[in-house]
Amino acid sequence: MVIPFHFNTVYIGQDKEEIKMAGAPDSVALLLFFVFWYAGNMKYNEYNTASLDAVGGKTGGLTMTVATLQLGVCAIYAIVMWIVRINPARIFGLQLPTKQDMP
Repeated sequence: MVIPFHFNTVYIGQDKEEIKMAGAPDSVALLLFFVFWYAGNMKYNEYNTASLDAVGGKTGGLTMTVATLQLGVCAIYAIVMWIVRINPARIFGLQLPTKQDMP
């Protein structure tokens, strides 16, 4: 039986045999999550502004079309990640992606 006790440590069995997992410590991993989220959010806002400007801006009449296309692309990406069952979020904690278990 595997009991996750700490983010970087997994205890197995009743004798609490300790196995260290590769990756960053918790505080560094949390900092990296925020840094990557902030950088990604900035790039998304820049991309969104540029794509809206390309179709005529806020008053061009295509804002819902652009938003729907963005939602469609992200939905396809999420479905592909779900089908192949890869958890890419572990990359931000400097760990290799793992297989995602079915809920």
